[in-house]
Amino acid sequence: MNIKPFRRSAALAVSVLLTALGAHAAGSFTIQSGNWVVTSELNGAPGRGMAIDVQDSLLVMQVYNYESSGQPTFHMSFGDLQGNHYQGTLKRYKNGRYYGSSPMDAMEDGDDGEVLIDFDSATSGTIQFPGEPAVAISRFKFDNVPDHQLSRVGTSERWLMAEIDANDTPIGALVVNVYTPSPRQTVLSSVRSRLDGDASTATNCTYAAATRQFTCPIDFGGAKRARSHGPSTWKACPAPSPTWTAIFRLRSCASAG
Repeated sequence: MNIKPFRRSAALAVSVLLTALGAHAAGSFTIQSGNWVVTSELNGAPGRGMAIDVQDSLLVMQVYNYESSGQPTFHMSFGDLQGNHYQGTLKRYKNGRYYGSSPMDAMEDGDDGEVLIDFDSATSGTIQFPGEPAVAISRFKFDNVPDHQLSRVGTSERWLMAEIDANDTPIGALVVNVYTPSPRQTVLSSVRSRLDGDASTATNCTYAAATRQFTCPIDFGGAKRARSHGPSTWKACPAPSPTWTAIFRLRSCASAG
C-alpha cells in the first residue's frame, strides 16, 4: 500500500498553494500559524497569548502580555526552528506610533530573556517564559470544531491540500470536498488530484486520537503515471483499481461556501 500524506492549506485561493508549498514541516507535521494560547489559562477572560507565524524554517512570535504594574505590553521573538524546537530572545520595544499620531519609528528597548518552545503537533506544544516553568500551549480554535471532526456537522467544505514526499517536500496538490454528516463520520465526497485525476468514489475517513490523524482510502480507479521527487518515488499502481491512503495532518482550512 502506498501512503500519501497531505496537509491542510491556509485558505482557498491561488495563494493557498504557494502558502502550502512554503510551509515549514516540523518532522511529521506542519506547525499552524495563528493565535496560540497557554492552554491552562484559557477561561474566557482577557489574558495573554501569542501570535506565531512559521514560514519555511523561520518562526516569528509576538507575545501580548502585561507588566508587573498591570499595564499591557508586547514582546517579539524571531529566529530559526531547529526541528520542532525554538529558542530565542524576547525583545522589547518603545516609542512607537500610537492611534492618531504622526508616523514615527519605534526602537528596541532591550530584552526580557529567552523563550523556549517545543512543538509536539501542528497545534500543540510547550513554552517556557523567563522565570516560569514550561507550560502547555495550543493553537486557539475559533470554529469550535472538535479534533475528531474535519468540519461542522451537516456542512461541506472545500480544501486545497499539498501532497508531500518522504522528505516533507510538497510535490503536488489536491482539491478535496469534505462532508460531515454526523459527529463521528467524515466523508470525502470528491477528490481531484493534479497528479492522479479524480477519485472514482466517495470515501469514509477514520480518526486516530493519539496522532490526531484522519486516514482516508482514496480510489482513483486506474493506474496513474509514476512520478518522483528527490530520493522518494511513487510507482504506478497496478490496474484496475489502485487505492491510495491519504493521511491528513491538520493545519488550517477555510470554507469555500
